[in-house]
Amino acid sequence: MTQELGPVVRGELRITSSTAGSWTVLVCAGDLDVTTSSALRTAIRQASLETDVVVDLDNVAFIDSTALGVLIAGQKRIERAGRALRIVVTNPTILRIIAITGLDDMFTLCASLQDALAPLL
Repeated sequence: MTQELGPVVRGELRITSSTAGSWTVLVCAGDLDVTTSSALRTAIRQASLETDVVVDLDNVAFIDSTALGVLIAGQKRIERAGRALRIVVTNPTILRIIAITGLDDMFTLCASLQDALAPLL
């Protein structure tokens, strides 16, 4: 099942939710910032009730500290439930922000959705 939430406009965020096996995939497009992070928080909470979660940031143009906080909280919530969170990110700027903040050690980062859905060996 795929659920799409609104159009992408500069300064806004669209999140598409779908399932792939035991995973809920949240594909984000637009900006992840103080004004849009609550939508991601809600999507992660809802998805993490029953499945592992992939957050695909490939179509995200901007991310701020509020959004990073949402991802941190989501990671902790999902771990407490005994589930996994994987984040797809290839944008060099967003990868740099994640690395500078040291979050690359906390998150499972993947180069593609295919990598995120693959079993860990």
